[in-house]
Amino acid sequence: MRLKFIATCLLWLHAHAVRPSLSVRRLNGTLAQDEEVILDARAPNESETCEQCQGVLMNYLTVLQTTTRPRVTGAALILAATFLTWLMVDTAQLFFLPALLYWSRRMHLSPEMAAATLLALGNGAPDAADAVAAAQLQDLPLGLSDLTGSNLCSLTINNALVLLIAYLATRNGEKLTTLSKPGHYQVLLVFYCAAIVLLIFGLRKAVVNFWVGCALPALYAVYVLWLAFVNAEENDNISRARRRSSVTDVAMENALACLSPPTESTEMLPWLLMLPFTVLRLACIPPCDLRWDMSRRFLHAVCPIGNYVVCLMAGYLDLPSVKEGVAIGAVLVLLSVSIFAFGAKPTVYKGALEHLPWFYTLMAIVALVSSIMWLGMLSSEITSLLEGVFRHFEMNRLRSGFTLLAWGNCAGDLVASYSLAVMGKYSLALNGLVASQFFNMAVGFGTSLILVTAEDKELTVFAHGWPLAVRDPLLACAVALAMTVATLAVFSIRDVHVQSPMWAIVLGTIYMVFLIYMWVNTRVDAPLQIGAD
Repeated sequence: MRLKFIATCLLWLHAHAVRPSLSVRRLNGTLAQDEEVILDARAPNESETCEQCQGVLMNYLTVLQTTTRPRVTGAALILAATFLTWLMVDTAQLFFLPALLYWSRRMHLSPEMAAATLLALGNGAPDAADAVAAAQLQDLPLGLSDLTGSNLCSLTINNALVLLIAYLATRNGEKLTTLSKPGHYQVLLVFYCAAIVLLIFGLRKAVVNFWVGCALPALYAVYVLWLAFVNAEENDNISRARRRSSVTDVAMENALACLSPPTESTEMLPWLLMLPFTVLRLACIPPCDLRWDMSRRFLHAVCPIGNYVVCLMAGYLDLPSVKEGVAIGAVLVLLSVSIFAFGAKPTVYKGALEHLPWFYTLMAIVALVSSIMWLGMLSSEITSLLEGVFRHFEMNRLRSGFTLLAWGNCAGDLVASYSLAVMGKYSLALNGLVASQFFNMAVGFGTSLILVTAEDKELTVFAHGWPLAVRDPLLACAVALAMTVATLAVFSIRDVHVQSPMWAIVLGTIYMVFLIYMWVNTRVDAPLQIGAD
């Protein structure tokens, strides 16, 4: 069951990580011999179109080009991006994490395996979607800056936050152990470094090879198989009694508490702003809190219809014809009525699985997948919005990739790791941060390379190698990543109880130094790759 579930989630990611309504365009065209010619060709014009600026409701570049007050509109869009980031953080905290914890216990996963599969899949979906979209839209430099920037931000700032929480926390006057198996954590760091080396080796000449793209997901698969092998004996030793009770002792919160008005008046406005989106998400993501009553029964029933409508709005599904719409509507209504009818159970609070409807486990899968879908959609919308703003105001693409786009993609990781750390699940948080970035690089970016080289098996990004405007910031990011991994490795060997805040300080310093270097060395925008519009 465990392998089938993991395979289903990974297949879903490959099917849905691609941004809606995009198709791979074949690269054609020639590269100007002089980089200045290329940069001049990038000068924006009023008729410029931007596919990656297309959001769910509008094309953000077109809006800025047609408005009479572009600066006011741009400020409003940045404010909207902030709200969408807040919405993504809220989705990770209220919807994704409960489903993650449920399945982690349900499948008896170790913290390392849960981090490498469920947590990596959820946190990595937004980054993977952006990497695939950037490659399809022939902007690998932006994709690389977003990928490496989010990797560095997550491994430094997010790890620093978890380590600070662990440093301040004590139990009975003693420091807690942050890593249940430091050796497994060190192996994960080795695999992550191998992915970085493989990526550098495969892209060193600004030429993308199909087999390098295949090797990256294969490397992640090897790591997951290794984890499954080393944890097999431990799982076999779990008693049958513990297997039966492991689902019922999950400390789940009330999933519908988000519908209750806050008691503090200062929290009323944020709650009202979020309420429409809360209702919409509850219509797609069934509650996964081991409770059952009429409200939960109704939400589980409307879930199929809610997910279908959201997929239509987001562009994952094409608008059906009249006949197809009638047939799909009949099937969805029949499915919803069946779920409601079979959910006729007495009111149960904090009940065991045997006291819940028989389809509850299946709906928990839907909850996990739907929450991942929401994270991916929100990340894509934020990316489209920021891309439109950057293009219109002629902002440097690499700066945006290393900063705002990377920070937006790290928001979900930040909330997930913070929430897990506050709950005392340090091992899951620390392993999840590294595993998520490993997943982004190996599966997410590897998939994007496979897509753009599927026919020709090789793609030239720049005819004369990487331009200095692209190469230097990427090399600096690689060096910063190497220093970060070395810091985390020493921490896992010397101070798993976090007796000192030095580790968080070092990680924060690495990131700040990189930001300063990157900002100074990205004054000239990177040229577009061959064949880009």
